[in-house]
Amino acid sequence: MALDVVLSRVNKLFGSNHVVKDVDLKFPALNFVTLLGPSGCGKTTLLRMIAGLETVSHGDIYFGERRINLVRPGQRDVAMVFQNYALYPNMNVFRNIAYSLRVRGTPREEMEKKVREVAEILEISHLLDRKPRHLSGGQRQRVALGRAMVRNPAVFLMDEPLSNLDAKLRVNMRSELKLFHQRLQTTTVYVTHDQLEAMTMSDLIAVMHDGKVQQFGTPAQIYNEPCNLFVAGFIGSPPMNFLPASLDRDSGGRLRVGGAMLDVPGETFPGLGDCPADAKLVLGIRPQDVELAAEALPGSLAGEVVLVELLGSEKLVDIRLDGGQRLVVQVRADRDIAVGENVRAVISPNAMQLFDEASGESLRRR
Repeated sequence: MALDVVLSRVNKLFGSNHVVKDVDLKFPALNFVTLLGPSGCGKTTLLRMIAGLETVSHGDIYFGERRINLVRPGQRDVAMVFQNYALYPNMNVFRNIAYSLRVRGTPREEMEKKVREVAEILEISHLLDRKPRHLSGGQRQRVALGRAMVRNPAVFLMDEPLSNLDAKLRVNMRSELKLFHQRLQTTTVYVTHDQLEAMTMSDLIAVMHDGKVQQFGTPAQIYNEPCNLFVAGFIGSPPMNFLPASLDRDSGGRLRVGGAMLDVPGETFPGLGDCPADAKLVLGIRPQDVELAAEALPGSLAGEVVLVELLGSEKLVDIRLDGGQRLVVQVRADRDIAVGENVRAVISPNAMQLFDEASGESLRRR
């Protein structure tokens, strides 16, 4: 039976090194939840505490109503897939998948049935007699998944399971892992530094930085309403543009960016009215939310194209604005544009993000 996973003010210290700081999260049963962040942010340590492979320094972890801080890993009803697969090299695929069932004393007939069902889902039925050394990286990853799936755990934990795969296989496995989750009908906690994996696979994402959870929400919430500069810059490919800005009270609360004055939808930024007149702000805008115009439209930013990158169906146009700042704009691949061309960038007001430069906090969420 799938369970909620609740983390209540969870902390982890290694000596004086505070690597996980006051984490409060609830992962609803049956959800696919991703811990996302750069290397060293504490996400893997948090996963290992959920698994019981690391002790909790302070705070509590619950599976449903059961506090599991002192419960041994083997009694937590979790299954974990590691980055390095951790297969037994002297066992064939069948015995690797069946290992936990054999340890539990599962009857042979039932064990065979479960292994073959999982192998069919993973499309590795033809590999059951092979040893790990005769498998590709993707096949080994499927075996590791199968070994976890066959246990039918209450909580399924995955620590960057796709990081050792080539780019094409990673794309395929993202879809398959989501399908596996739907078939397993269990709570899944997934760790990755790859924001594309998190965005495409997750029901909920916890973005971590420096041991703290910066934001917890759906992929759409994280992408459209980042709570601070770190989340805004970490989520999205190509990344968000950041431009220094200031509030111009004399113009009725318009935003001064470079030499341009931009209208700001006040209802979108309730915190803007509380800002002092000399407040330093940061305007965030995604490359796909900027349009290029040949003529000088009101509120447009003037600049020169310094780089054009073809990405297939799109181009990334790098512009040096008149004030010296850089702005990246995403356009269709068939857009005729060249280095050295003078352009005007028009920013969509409804797509703006505004942040306080000192605190990094979004004004949209105040």
